[in-house]
Amino acid sequence: AVEEIISVEIDKKAQEDSKISNIKITKDIRDAINIVLEEYKQLVEQYKAGSEKALNSLVGKILAQCKKTNITANPFDVSYTLKEEL
Repeated sequence: AVEEIISVEIDKKAQEDSKISNIKITKDIRDAINIVLEEYKQLVEQYKAGSEKALNSLVGKILAQCKKTNITANPFDVSYTLKEEL
């Protein structure tokens, strides 16, 4: 049973590593991120204070900004990039 748990954890880690190595953030998506971060500084501060809800709100706003400009963005990629930047 312990071996199964370890195996599952390793598989999850491998999946995460695979997702991370496939992250694609274009200049357009980066621009959308910067616009949202500039516009919603209060959410940035809330995230830095430990609010996971604030991060989710920022990701949603970034995806909405991308949609406005007909850019396709993956929520996982945006979330990971945001965490790295903040």
